[in-house]
Amino acid sequence: MQQRTCNGWNTRFINGVELYNPTQLEANPNPSNEMRYGSYFITDASVGYNFDNGVGVKLGIDNLFNRRLPGTSQGNGAGSAIYDNIGRFGYLQATYKF
Repeated sequence: MQQRTCNGWNTRFINGVELYNPTQLEANPNPSNEMRYGSYFITDASVGYNFDNGVGVKLGIDNLFNRRLPGTSQGNGAGSAIYDNIGRFGYLQATYKF
């Protein structure tokens, strides 16, 4: 039975997010101590095998280095929902092609 290896390494980049637009800053020049969330990198890795009989198995880890959210962000509000708020997690995927 022949097998094919499929490995993956993915780094995602999210540019910094401004929390206030210029109009909001004119009305309130000091709305809070935190004005923006910084740029953010997340790395994912996976390894898998696809067998000739149609079975595939893949093991992966997302947010490999357990990158925390920037600043005081919870990752669930306006301007911060773009960030990964789950943290590191692993998965096992099984597929069958016929």
